[in-house]
Amino acid sequence: SFSKSIVLEAVANLASSLSKIGISNIPVKKIKKQIAKKIRNLLGWEKYIITLRHYHIIEKKMKNFTIIIPIFNETDSIFTLVNEIKKEFKGQIPEIIIVDDGSTDNFVEKMINFNKNNLRVIHHKKNMGKCRAMLTGIKESKKKNICIIDGDGQNPPYEAKKLMSFWTNLNESEKKFALVCGNRIKRQDSISKKVSSKVANKIRKIMIDDDCNDTACALKVFSKQDYLRLNYFTNMHRFLPALFK
Repeated sequence: SFSKSIVLEAVANLASSLSKIGISNIPVKKIKKQIAKKIRNLLGWEKYIITLRHYHIIEKKMKNFTIIIPIFNETDSIFTLVNEIKKEFKGQIPEIIIVDDGSTDNFVEKMINFNKNNLRVIHHKKNMGKCRAMLTGIKESKKKNICIIDGDGQNPPYEAKKLMSFWTNLNESEKKFALVCGNRIKRQDSISKKVSSKVANKIRKIMIDDDCNDTACALKVFSKQDYLRLNYFTNMHRFLPALFK
């Protein structure tokens, strides 16, 4: 197999030789590019390089997002979740905001020694509900795109990344009042909760026709600007698909 250095050295030598034997009117730089592309095609590198370039663009755009995590007594899962988010996004970590909605566990004490790079924590003095916690985080966000994720660990960061990648591939007209929703397939809940949730989703879908299979799934991506245009009301997060529609 050819190493990258060997191929590049061969390209440079060949380009220089060609420029000396009667085609000196063609810039060496142009010859190098043409030969390099042919060699990459022969070695199967071209598709790989294009894929990497596209991946890099998507990764870079992740910095245009704020991941907001509303929590209430989620000490057992929130720190693991934040570490998983940082690991998943690596060098292109989005802004992360935890909104502590008046937790009564030991979250505040544990947070003191936690790595706060790319992370902000906002505290509510008392429990005000998930919807208000979301609004607090969205208003405090410094980015134009929002990803909401639950703090209980049921929304894996790699799934959030899929939704965010999907959003980045939309054109600007498609993003206008758009909402990308998650859909839980293997829920980590009791049977009674799963059944009641399915029944509620069916009734809601029939009554308000919101085209969403699982509106209770916290995982959602949308524009900060569009969300703040909505008239706030308690528990509006349960009706976001209909409100954005």
